[in-house]
Order: sequence, then C-alpha cells, then structure tokens
Amino acid sequence: MDEIWSEEQERKLMESAFADVRTDIPELSDEYEEFLQEWHDGYGNEKSPMLKRIREAGFKPIAITVMICEETFVFRSEDEAKRAAKIFLPEGWWYSLKDFDAAREAYVKRHYEGKWG
Repeated sequence: MDEIWSEEQERKLMESAFADVRTDIPELSDEYEEFLQEWHDGYGNEKSPMLKRIREAGFKPIAITVMICEETFVFRSEDEAKRAAKIFLPEGWWYSLKDFDAAREAYVKRHYEGKWG
C-alpha cells in the first residue's frame, strides 16, 4: 500500500533536508537572483552573458540559438567554432555555418517530428 504523507510530515522533511542552507545572507540570495535573471533574459539571444564572454575572447559568432536546452553558437568557419569550443566547453554547442544546417535539420526531425532514424 502506498504511504500518504501529511502536510506536517512533508514540512518536517523539507525542513530537515534544507536545515544546513543558510538563509541569513540576503546579499547572496539577491546576487544569485540577479545572476539568474541575467542568464534567463539573455539565454540564447543577443543579451547572452556567454555570447559576451565569447566575443570578449575575440571570437565572432554569426548566430546564436538554443538546441536541446543548450546555447548554440554558429561561426563562419569550422576552425573558429573548434577554437571557441576548446575554450568554453562543456558549455554550449559549437558549429560552423556549413555544419549547422545539417545539425538543425536533424534536430528538428528528431525533436519536433519524432523521426529518430
């Protein structure tokens, strides 16, 4: 028989699970909220903090999008895509313009059309 938890049991479990989490540092939580908001607002678009870091490193991606929940960066050449990936992996997906078209087509077939073959 499945056990059913009361609200009180659930509350006690949550309290014990998070007993060591510090809540007395409001500056930390505010800073973290700002960080999350910045990443959320810019994820996969021209406001991306990651895109800013890539540009600051001297790379010039020509497109940014999101595929499989990862920021995806497209470069004119395979060489530039590989050099950027070498620095920034494991974050993101990295493609040359030539390779991106085929990858995007496969992504759409798998994840939007359900064709895995």
